[in-house]
Amino acid sequence: MFISKTQNLGLKSFRIESQNKKQSSMKYAIGNMTFCCGVKNNPKQLSDILFFSGSFNPIHKAHIFIANDIKEKLACSTVVLVPAWLAYHKNTDTNTSFEDKIEMTKLASLNLEGFEVSDIDKRANIGNSYSYNTVKRFIEELPFKSNGEKLNFLIGADAFAGLPKWYNFHELSKLVKFIVSSRFGQTFPDIIAKKLKNEIPELNYQIFNEDIRTEISSSQIRKLIQEGKSTEEYLDKNVLSYIQEHNLYRGGVK
Repeated sequence: MFISKTQNLGLKSFRIESQNKKQSSMKYAIGNMTFCCGVKNNPKQLSDILFFSGSFNPIHKAHIFIANDIKEKLACSTVVLVPAWLAYHKNTDTNTSFEDKIEMTKLASLNLEGFEVSDIDKRANIGNSYSYNTVKRFIEELPFKSNGEKLNFLIGADAFAGLPKWYNFHELSKLVKFIVSSRFGQTFPDIIAKKLKNEIPELNYQIFNEDIRTEISSSQIRKLIQEGKSTEEYLDKNVLSYIQEHNLYRGGVK
């Protein structure tokens, strides 16, 4: 990947292009954040943003499908994808760097309107990644004030159920609205949410049932790669090429 800079109406503009693919997207920078240019992609308030943090090791099609679907349902202008720096609850023995995860996430979202990738998790944490630190820093760096609004924080149903174990969960709940992605037929997110609401009055959440035809996890994808099996069904072709070219996850993909 290479970045060529231009100037546009006083804002820093960037064209991100692949050396091997005929793809590009224009971006402009505001403060420390970068947002895609477009009709709606200039967020003015927190409710315009869907914040999606994850290990993304690697990012796969289900991640993108869920984020894009909920973006449309919430009428957000911007999805900020945030690869985890060092996820304290994940113990993955891989040969991927944080920079690899950033690049794969960029490639997976390259042609999607309103999708952005941020390295905020690395800048907000010393050592392990904690969502409270990351979200607090993210909000502080925005070019506008929150005015009491909460950030839309996308989270899976299983992670939502484990929120009481998260670092500074009470304070995090004051900053975000939890946007819970649940599979059709799952009932426990509603049960958990009601229980958490009784314990933490400031908890704000919304549950979406997502129709995911093929369920897959990043750990399962890594296992397939290690076994030399195809992952084309689950990975964006550009992400797959990156994995192959950099021999990630202890070997290429056949």
